[in-house]
Parts: sequence; C-alpha cells; structure tokens
Amino acid sequence: YNRCRTDAYEMEMRHLNTLVEDICKEFEVHKDYVMDIMETYNGTTEQLYYHIAKKKGYNIDTFMKLNTNKIN
Repeated sequence: YNRCRTDAYEMEMRHLNTLVEDICKEFEVHKDYVMDIMETYNGTTEQLYYHIAKKKGYNIDTFMKLNTNKIN
C-alpha cells in the first residue's frame, strides 16, 4: 500500500513539474512565477493556462485561435 502511494505521489509530482516547465517555455516566464500563481489559483489546468496568458498581456481570443490552429 505504501509503495503504491509513494509511486502515485511521485507520478503526480512529475506531471506537475512537466506542466510548470511547459508553461514556462510557452510564456517565457520563470518557474517561481508559475508556482506562485499555482499556489493560490483555484481553477482547471486550462483555466490556469489562459489566466497566465492574460496576465502576460496576450489577447485571449487570438491566443485561443492560434493554439487551436496548432492542435489541428
């Protein structure tokens, strides 16, 4: 049981670190900037992404359209 719990914790930490690293690359911000926002942010991962985009001065409608084009 403890091993499963430890493995789950480690996997969750890897996912969070990957998320932070990807956001840092996307918006060219420091890890501490993202971590500070994440500590108090109460929304989904997608909402967090757009929240940071807005804080960095991106036009959200344009930003969403550009990202939709990247995916398709």
